[in-house]
Amino acid sequence: MNGDRKYRIIDGIKGESMLYSLEQLEHLKNNKMINADTIIKEEGEEHTFPAGALFDFDGSPGEGANDTDINMLGIVSLVLIFFFPLAGLITSIIGLNLANKRRQNRNLILTALIINAILVFLQIVFLGLFFGLANADFGFNLFKDLAPRAKWI
Repeated sequence: MNGDRKYRIIDGIKGESMLYSLEQLEHLKNNKMINADTIIKEEGEEHTFPAGALFDFDGSPGEGANDTDINMLGIVSLVLIFFFPLAGLITSIIGLNLANKRRQNRNLILTALIINAILVFLQIVFLGLFFGLANADFGFNLFKDLAPRAKWI
């Protein structure tokens, strides 16, 4: 079974490294700590091979190599703050989910999410205060004075 195999990274200067599982090597690859030319040796085997034989290092999106689409969602969310905070909040949540799945930088999207969440909360509070004061019976009869008494049939 491939998941049970252990591998060592071979360095010409430092020699052999500690044992890594395939998942640990993939984590090192995603964090750009190894590249396609890194020499790897399977535990118990004599031959070595490049890490490019185990993993795809083409830099395809979804492997943590391209943050452009996540940053674009962050920018769109920040722009939507000024026009439609709720739409910006939804866009931020989608971007955060994508960034977490792809293990990408999420600083911009988190900033947009926090600002959008605060503005949506404030918008709900102010709307609640406005309609609460508009319907209160303590002298603020703005809507009662502006609208004629309507009789419903």
